[in-house]
Amino acid sequence: MKTMVLVILALLAGFGGVVWSTTPPIVTIDENGNGTNWNGVPLNWFKGQDPAPGGLPDALIYVQLGFAGEQGDLIILEPEGGYSDIVRFNGDGSIVFYSDRELDSGEPPELADTGFPTALYPNQVTMLEVGSEGNNWVDYMPQPGQPGFEPGMEGLTYHIISDIPEPATMTLLALGLGAALLRRRMK
Repeated sequence: MKTMVLVILALLAGFGGVVWSTTPPIVTIDENGNGTNWNGVPLNWFKGQDPAPGGLPDALIYVQLGFAGEQGDLIILEPEGGYSDIVRFNGDGSIVFYSDRELDSGEPPELADTGFPTALYPNQVTMLEVGSEGNNWVDYMPQPGQPGFEPGMEGLTYHIISDIPEPATMTLLALGLGAALLRRRMK
Protein backbone atom coordinates (compact mmCIF):
# COMPACT_ATOMS: atom_id res chain seq x y z
CA MET A 1 0.00 0.00 0.00
CA LYS A 2 2.83 2.37 0.92
CA THR A 3 4.52 1.70 -2.41
CA MET A 4 1.31 2.46 -4.33
CA VAL A 5 0.90 5.79 -2.50
CA LEU A 6 4.50 6.73 -3.33
CA VAL A 7 4.01 5.80 -6.99
CA ILE A 8 0.83 7.92 -7.18
CA LEU A 9 2.55 10.88 -5.50
CA ALA A 10 5.50 10.58 -7.89
CA LEU A 11 3.15 10.50 -10.89
CA LEU A 12 1.25 13.54 -9.62
CA ALA A 13 4.49 15.42 -9.01
CA GLY A 14 5.67 14.51 -12.50
CA PHE A 15 2.37 15.60 -14.02
CA GLY A 16 2.54 18.87 -12.10
CA GLY A 17 6.01 19.44 -13.50
CA VAL A 18 4.76 18.80 -17.03
CA VAL A 19 1.87 21.23 -16.56
CA TRP A 20 4.22 23.85 -15.09
CA SER A 21 6.82 23.48 -17.82
CA THR A 22 4.30 23.65 -20.68
CA THR A 23 2.85 26.99 -19.57
CA PRO A 24 4.51 29.49 -21.91
CA PRO A 25 6.27 32.42 -20.20
CA ILE A 26 4.65 35.80 -20.96
CA VAL A 27 6.20 39.23 -20.42
CA THR A 28 3.69 42.10 -20.53
CA ILE A 29 4.61 45.77 -20.95
CA ASP A 30 2.82 48.94 -21.97
CA GLU A 31 3.88 52.47 -22.84
CA ASN A 32 3.10 53.84 -19.38
CA GLY A 33 5.38 51.82 -17.07
CA ASN A 34 3.04 48.89 -16.38
CA GLY A 35 4.62 45.50 -16.86
CA THR A 36 5.23 42.04 -15.46
CA ASN A 37 8.09 39.64 -16.09
CA TRP A 38 7.74 36.02 -17.25
CA ASN A 39 6.64 34.81 -13.80
CA GLY A 40 4.13 37.61 -13.13
CA VAL A 41 6.33 39.82 -10.94
CA PRO A 42 5.89 43.58 -11.62
CA LEU A 43 8.77 45.04 -13.60
CA ASN A 44 10.66 48.06 -12.35
CA TRP A 45 11.21 50.92 -14.77
CA PHE A 46 12.85 54.31 -14.97
CA LYS A 47 13.24 57.17 -17.44
CA GLY A 48 16.81 57.50 -18.58
CA GLN A 49 19.48 57.30 -21.26
CA ASP A 50 19.17 54.32 -23.59
CA PRO A 51 22.80 53.18 -24.15
CA ALA A 52 21.99 51.48 -27.48
CA PRO A 53 22.58 52.95 -30.95
CA GLY A 54 20.73 56.25 -31.34
CA GLY A 55 19.26 55.92 -27.85
CA LEU A 56 17.38 58.88 -26.42
CA PRO A 57 18.07 60.45 -23.02
CA ASP A 58 14.49 60.24 -21.68
CA ALA A 59 13.54 56.70 -22.71
CA LEU A 60 11.18 54.39 -20.78
CA ILE A 61 13.39 51.51 -19.64
CA TYR A 62 12.03 48.34 -18.04
CA VAL A 63 14.58 46.41 -15.97
CA GLN A 64 14.98 43.09 -14.16
CA LEU A 65 13.40 40.75 -16.70
CA GLY A 66 15.17 37.83 -15.06
CA PHE A 67 16.98 36.88 -18.29
CA ALA A 68 19.13 38.70 -20.86
CA GLY A 69 17.16 38.38 -24.12
CA GLU A 70 18.74 38.59 -27.59
CA GLN A 71 19.81 42.14 -28.54
CA GLY A 72 17.76 43.90 -31.22
CA ASP A 73 14.74 46.05 -32.10
CA LEU A 74 11.10 45.08 -32.54
CA ILE A 75 9.53 47.63 -34.88
CA ILE A 76 5.76 47.91 -34.49
CA LEU A 77 3.93 49.50 -37.40
CA GLU A 78 0.53 51.19 -37.59
CA PRO A 79 -1.90 49.34 -39.90
CA GLU A 80 -2.12 52.51 -42.01
CA GLY A 81 1.68 52.68 -42.24
CA GLY A 82 4.45 54.32 -40.26
CA TYR A 83 6.02 53.52 -36.93
CA SER A 84 3.83 53.08 -33.88
CA ASP A 85 6.46 51.84 -31.42
CA ILE A 86 9.98 50.50 -31.18
CA VAL A 87 10.63 47.98 -28.44
CA ARG A 88 14.35 47.56 -27.87
CA PHE A 89 16.06 44.59 -26.25
CA ASN A 90 19.54 45.59 -25.12
CA GLY A 91 20.65 42.04 -24.27
CA ASP A 92 21.15 42.91 -20.60
CA GLY A 93 17.74 42.04 -19.10
CA SER A 94 16.18 45.38 -19.99
CA ILE A 95 13.55 46.50 -22.49
CA VAL A 96 13.32 50.05 -23.82
CA PHE A 97 9.88 51.20 -25.04
CA TYR A 98 9.73 54.03 -27.59
CA SER A 99 6.45 55.38 -28.93
CA ASP A 100 5.39 58.07 -31.35
CA ARG A 101 4.69 61.53 -30.00
CA GLU A 102 1.09 62.63 -30.34
CA LEU A 103 1.47 66.32 -29.66
CA ASP A 104 -1.92 67.35 -31.05
CA SER A 105 -4.07 64.70 -29.32
CA GLY A 106 -4.97 66.85 -26.32
CA GLU A 107 -4.18 63.88 -24.04
CA PRO A 108 -1.21 63.90 -21.66
CA PRO A 109 1.70 61.94 -23.12
CA GLU A 110 2.45 58.37 -22.02
CA LEU A 111 5.88 57.68 -20.51
CA ALA A 112 7.16 56.13 -23.77
CA ASP A 113 6.00 59.03 -25.97
CA THR A 114 9.53 60.31 -26.61
CA GLY A 115 9.80 59.74 -30.34
CA PHE A 116 12.13 57.16 -31.83
CA PRO A 117 15.86 56.45 -31.54
CA THR A 118 18.04 57.95 -34.25
CA ALA A 119 19.62 54.57 -35.10
CA LEU A 120 18.53 50.93 -34.80
CA TYR A 121 20.23 47.64 -34.04
CA PRO A 122 20.95 45.58 -37.19
CA ASN A 123 18.91 42.70 -35.66
CA GLN A 124 15.29 43.75 -36.35
CA VAL A 125 11.81 42.25 -36.56
CA THR A 126 8.81 44.19 -37.89
CA MET A 127 5.18 43.53 -36.91
CA LEU A 128 1.80 45.21 -37.45
CA GLU A 129 -0.09 46.19 -34.32
CA VAL A 130 -3.62 44.83 -33.92
CA GLY A 131 -6.74 46.18 -32.26
CA SER A 132 -8.72 49.35 -32.69
CA GLU A 133 -7.18 52.80 -32.33
CA GLY A 134 -6.66 53.56 -28.66
CA ASN A 135 -6.47 49.84 -27.82
CA ASN A 136 -3.55 48.43 -29.84
CA TRP A 137 -1.14 45.62 -29.05
CA VAL A 138 1.13 42.93 -30.45
CA ASP A 139 1.91 39.46 -29.18
CA TYR A 140 5.49 38.73 -30.16
CA MET A 141 7.05 35.27 -29.84
CA PRO A 142 10.72 35.59 -30.84
CA GLN A 143 12.47 32.74 -32.60
CA PRO A 144 16.18 31.87 -32.14
CA GLY A 145 18.36 34.81 -33.12
CA GLN A 146 15.51 37.35 -33.03
CA PRO A 147 15.33 40.31 -30.62
CA GLY A 148 14.22 39.25 -27.12
CA PHE A 149 14.78 35.51 -27.67
CA GLU A 150 16.06 33.61 -24.64
CA PRO A 151 17.40 30.05 -24.97
CA GLY A 152 15.60 27.59 -22.70
CA MET A 153 12.41 29.66 -22.53
CA GLU A 154 10.38 27.94 -25.24
CA GLY A 155 7.21 29.80 -26.14
CA LEU A 156 8.36 33.06 -24.55
CA THR A 157 5.84 35.70 -25.63
CA TYR A 158 5.89 39.46 -25.19
CA HIS A 159 2.43 41.03 -24.88
CA ILE A 160 3.13 44.65 -25.82
CA ILE A 161 0.32 47.14 -25.30
CA SER A 162 0.79 50.07 -27.63
CA ASP A 163 -2.14 52.29 -26.66
CA ILE A 164 -3.70 52.21 -23.23
CA PRO A 165 -7.48 52.42 -23.62
CA GLU A 166 -9.22 55.32 -21.94
CA PRO A 167 -12.24 54.47 -19.78
CA ALA A 168 -15.40 54.69 -21.88
CA THR A 169 -18.17 57.04 -20.85
CA MET A 170 -20.69 54.18 -20.63
CA THR A 171 -18.35 52.21 -18.38
CA LEU A 172 -18.02 55.15 -16.02
CA LEU A 173 -21.79 55.63 -16.05
CA ALA A 174 -22.34 51.94 -15.26
CA LEU A 175 -19.85 52.10 -12.38
CA GLY A 176 -21.59 55.17 -10.99
CA LEU A 177 -25.02 53.57 -11.23
CA GLY A 178 -23.72 50.38 -9.64
CA ALA A 179 -22.25 52.33 -6.71
CA ALA A 180 -25.52 54.27 -6.28
CA LEU A 181 -27.57 51.05 -6.26
CA LEU A 182 -25.20 49.42 -3.77
CA ARG A 183 -25.39 52.44 -1.48
CA ARG A 184 -29.17 52.50 -1.71
CA ARG A 185 -29.32 48.77 -0.93
CA MET A 186 -27.09 49.18 2.13
CA LYS A 187 -29.48 51.75 3.70
